[in-house]
Amino acid sequence: MRLGNPRQAFEAPGRKPAATSLSTAFGFTPRPILLDLDGNGIRITEQSRSGMFVDAGGDGLKHRTAWAGAGDGVLFYDPRRRRELRVWMKRAA
Repeated sequence: MRLGNPRQAFEAPGRKPAATSLSTAFGFTPRPILLDLDGNGIRITEQSRSGMFVDAGGDGLKHRTAWAGAGDGVLFYDPRRRRELRVWMKRAA
């Protein structure tokens, strides 16, 4: 899946973006930074096909999320230097 705006893949239709919950939980509004590591454009694995689970709401529950496709990466920034990132990966069926 190729998108002009990678952020769209992280926003479920009819729902507020995960950034709204994250800004409440962490005090800032994160924006995913996707990296084209193989030089052929950014591809995103859709939420329904993704094997990534993230506690995006800060409620302790893991929610399936869209993710960078093969050959691409997601950059995380830890402004509070907590050195804590909780991401769960599960193979999609």
